[in-house]
Amino acid sequence: MVQMETEGESSGGTWQHTPLSLTLGQAIWLLVKVVLLTVALALATGLVLSPQIVEHAAGQGIIQALAIAIILVWTLDRKGTSFREIVPLSPVSPRILLALAPTFIGIQIVTSEIDNLIRILFPFLQGLSPPPIAGDSPWGTFLLGVIIAPVTEEPLFRGYILRGFLQHYPERKAILYSAVLFGAMHIHPAAFISLSLWGCVVAWIFLRTGSLIPCLFVHALTNFLVWTVVHVIPLDLPGVTPNPGENADFQPLWLDFVGGSLAVIGLWMLTNLLPGPAERSGSNHPM
Repeated sequence: MVQMETEGESSGGTWQHTPLSLTLGQAIWLLVKVVLLTVALALATGLVLSPQIVEHAAGQGIIQALAIAIILVWTLDRKGTSFREIVPLSPVSPRILLALAPTFIGIQIVTSEIDNLIRILFPFLQGLSPPPIAGDSPWGTFLLGVIIAPVTEEPLFRGYILRGFLQHYPERKAILYSAVLFGAMHIHPAAFISLSLWGCVVAWIFLRTGSLIPCLFVHALTNFLVWTVVHVIPLDLPGVTPNPGENADFQPLWLDFVGGSLAVIGLWMLTNLLPGPAERSGSNHPM
């Protein structure tokens, strides 16, 4: 593992100077192509193989991963670069990974309460949320959420879209735009705000480390927490449920306090551990 000084140098030297370039409109069209290809592959799989494949989380995840990979490889090839360009895996300090764990446990609790608030204020959004995947096994949802989603979404949103935005927009706008697209791509209206906020924090971490390793870690951790609550240790607490079909309720105040404290303390620790803007060489855009 390398120290923070090396991380700062690598983040500026290896991914700020990149052939990737993307505007907001181009990013939206890219995601539209991903959705269209995902639908086409799902229909083809259902017709040629079996409809049951696309009814399960594992099958959906594999189809989505294939669609993202095809679109990204095709797009990057047209730009004269390779898939490796959007998967920077510079090592990071173990202290950073240790700080990320409690931070994102806290953020998960806070964003869960934000979801509850949105569902209570706008109950009609609950009917627009995607239903749980019927008949799926715990291991299918584990494969989709903890493995496939991080491995496909992080190169797409942080590795490509965010870095492409940096060639056109100031850093704050690049973070915001990429996070909003990340939230919208999940097609979950009630969770749009919390997903976008989560995406902002992950984008900030990526820009400070120059590596997808912490992004993959927190993405897998966040989905693992949800999976654990659903399939392993169901918590009999009001408001602690990712099931959009249930009536929304607020979480206990003590849980909100614990989550908020973990998030605030963790983010404070990260601001001291992660390289700041002045430490990143080659930054093209101001905050």
